[in-house]
Amino acid sequence: MHDIMISYSSLDKPVADAICNRLESEGIRVWIAPRDIIGGESFVSAIQNGIKNCSLVVFVLSKHSNRSNWVPKELERGVSYGKIIIPFIIEPVTPLSSDIEFCISSHHWLDAMTPPLENNIIKLASTIKLLLKSISESSPEKPSFATSSLLGEIYHLANRWMENDHAYFVIEGLSDEIKSILCNTPKHLEIEDENVLLFMTIASLHYGGNWIYWQKKIRNHDVMSRQLLELLKIEYVRPRLRTLFALQFCDKKSIEKNLSEVNPESLAPVIKLFDQYVFPQQVQKYLELLADSHTSEYSEKAQKVINEIRKYGTNPEASDDFRGLPLVE
Repeated sequence: MHDIMISYSSLDKPVADAICNRLESEGIRVWIAPRDIIGGESFVSAIQNGIKNCSLVVFVLSKHSNRSNWVPKELERGVSYGKIIIPFIIEPVTPLSSDIEFCISSHHWLDAMTPPLENNIIKLASTIKLLLKSISESSPEKPSFATSSLLGEIYHLANRWMENDHAYFVIEGLSDEIKSILCNTPKHLEIEDENVLLFMTIASLHYGGNWIYWQKKIRNHDVMSRQLLELLKIEYVRPRLRTLFALQFCDKKSIEKNLSEVNPESLAPVIKLFDQYVFPQQVQKYLELLADSHTSEYSEKAQKVINEIRKYGTNPEASDDFRGLPLVE
C-alpha cells in the first residue's frame, strides 16, 4: 500500500520526480510509473493497481497532460475507485480538454504556476498530509471528494440507480451537465464499469443522447436486453422507438429469455414488432414507415429518431454494427 499515485505526462517527468522526491522525504509513500512497475508486469495492470492501492491521486496538469490520450484513463480509474484527485497545475492550460474536465473538479486545484516550483510542492505536501489525516480518521467508505467531478457524479448516480432497482426517477432527474455528456461523449476515457455504461445507455435512450456509443461498450447482452425490455414499458414515444432500434443488436436468445421473465402483458403493444422488425434487424424500415405516414402521431418523432441514428450511427466512434445503415434525410 502507498499513500499517493502521481499521474503525469512523460514530458513532465522532471516535475513528477521533484514531487515524488519531496513527498517521500516527508514520509509520504508514493507510487509512480515507471519506477514502481515490476519487470514483466503489464503496464496497464500496474497502473490500475497503483491507483487502486492509493488514497490520493496527484495529477500534474500541464499542456502535455491536457493533450495526453493516456492520462484521462488514469483519472477515470481514480474516480471509479473513489480516490481524491488533486490537480497540481504547473502552467496555464486553455482550453481544458473535455476528458480532463470530465474527471476533475475545479474546487480542489493547487496553483503551482507561480515560481519557485519547490515552494508549491511544499504546499502540496502539506495538503496531502491533511487529507491523509482526514481519511484515516473517517469511515472506510469512499471519500466524498470522489463525487466532486462530473464523472464522479455519474458514478454516484449509477450506483443510486442500481441500489433503487433501476428506478426511473433517477434517470429523469439528471442535471443539464450530465445530459450534455450523454451527447458529447468522451474521446479517450475508457469507462469499464458495466453498471455505469448501462446507466448511461438507458439515460441516453431517454434523452436522445448518443445511445449507440454507450450501448456498443456493453458486453453483457443478457443484462442489456433485460433493461431495454423494461424501458419499453415506459410510455414515452421516442425512448420506445430508440429502444426498439437498440434491441435488434442484442442477442436473440437473451431477448427471448428475458421476455419470458418480464411481464409480457405490459409489452403487448410492441411484442408483435419483434418477429417482423427487431429479430431481422429491420427496425430502421419500421421507423421509415412511421416517418412516411404523415397522418400518424408518431411520424415526426420517428423522423427525429432516424436523424439521431444518422448523427450517431455514422460517427467514426460507432461500432461496425451501426455503420452503413440506410438513413432517411
